[in-house]
Amino acid sequence: MANIYYSQPANRRGILRAVLSLEGSRNLLKQHMIRYAGKQFPTASQSPRVDFAVLQVFDGETNGEWKSGFYQFDDDIMQIEATVQSHYDILVHADAK
Repeated sequence: MANIYYSQPANRRGILRAVLSLEGSRNLLKQHMIRYAGKQFPTASQSPRVDFAVLQVFDGETNGEWKSGFYQFDDDIMQIEATVQSHYDILVHADAK
């Protein structure tokens, strides 16, 4: 499982937007680029954007593709949200099929 957070100036830690299956995370990343931000939630000062989206991969979910920690999306929140909205069943329930 992986979490998507949206971070805006009013919230320092971000707002949880979705909990994705590992397969759902892979599907999301076919459309959006990310970069590893480290073991701690990135701050606005570390981001080129004021508003940004973050993917969290937990320790027990790591594999050859992923290491645990936080990944920041290169695209803005609205682009990420459009993908989450249009592909919700695929992203969230991909492993259940």
